[in-house]
Amino acid sequence: MCRSIEEMRNQVAWEKTVEIAQRMLGTDLTFEQIAHFTGLTVEQVHEIAGQKSA
Repeated sequence: MCRSIEEMRNQVAWEKTVEIAQRMLGTDLTFEQIAHFTGLTVEQVHEIAGQKSA
């Protein structure tokens, strides 16, 4: 039970981070800056940017 709650919490946190990164991608911030502020890797930011434009 605790494990599934923790997994759910992690999923929500991930989704929120992706949402924030997507909004940041609409600004003039670089991928590196977005990665720095969100805690994502630059590669993850690139993946999110690719999903957003697809």
